Amino acid sequence: MPPAQQSENHVSNDVLYLHAEELRAHREADVTEEVIIQVRVVTEKRMIEVDVRREELVVERRPIVSGAAAQVGDNTVVAGKTVTILLHEEDIRIQKVPVVIEEIHVTKRRVEEMRTFTETVRREEAVVDTIGDMDVVMPGETATPSGR
Repeated sequence: MPPAQQSENHVSNDVLYLHAEELRAHREADVTEEVIIQVRVVTEKRMIEVDVRREELVVERRPIVSGAAAQVGDNTVVAGKTVTILLHEEDIRIQKVPVVIEEIHVTKRRVEEMRTFTETVRREEAVVDTIGDMDVVMPGETATPSGR
């Protein structure tokens, strides 16, 4: 049937969708800070004490009791007799050896904090205009003839 000839008992249901903007958060990882950890070499003077061993010559002169001289081998006096004794001393060489003195552990941890963001959003509202003497019922309102 053409629209002008519809009966009063026939109800037409048309749907009009209204839209609104909602706020939704999307996360993106941005580099905000950069931390550089460097190792630098510090030079300082250090001292080490070491016991150094060396030999010293001790010369003792003891008189010989008479009669004991006869027991000592050759009694001939000879010019130019020499005895050579070698004395030793330790030579110390200092060696630098690297050793671990400290560990540095570097980790990152995730920290969450609540932040509030404000944006202006829009939404659609239905505006009902009538032509003629028609009752319009809106949810939450009583029927009122429009135009009066």
